[in-house]
Amino acid sequence: MPVEKSPSQSAPATFIGIQDGFGSLPEEELYNLRAPVGEHPVGSTVSRSTLEKHGFQIFPGSPER
Repeated sequence: MPVEKSPSQSAPATFIGIQDGFGSLPEEELYNLRAPVGEHPVGSTVSRSTLEKHGFQIFPGSPER
């Protein structure tokens, strides 16, 4: 069951690293999902911006980052 978005809810994801930028594309933080988010199943690798689009926050010092 996908996790419902909540503006104060921590993302159900684990930080795995940063993908380098290329040309005009900026670097992206990458995360592995511990629960489904939207159409992305458990275990998917998604960007921070994808998590934020689904209403999740990445809190400094949390297991997500």
